[in-house]
Amino acid sequence: MENQSRNIEVSRVDSFLLFIAPFLVIIAAIAVSFWAVLKDGVVSEEE
Repeated sequence: MENQSRNIEVSRVDSFLLFIAPFLVIIAAIAVSFWAVLKDGVVSEEE
């Protein structure tokens, strides 16, 4: 019985990694790109 509950926990972790983690990675990448753009200086045209 105890072994079966461990298998259920592992499958929950696998489903988290398969379905939720990619979205977290995409959101983190977007946040890092916005942060990098804000750290960049404003380009001004000099005449």
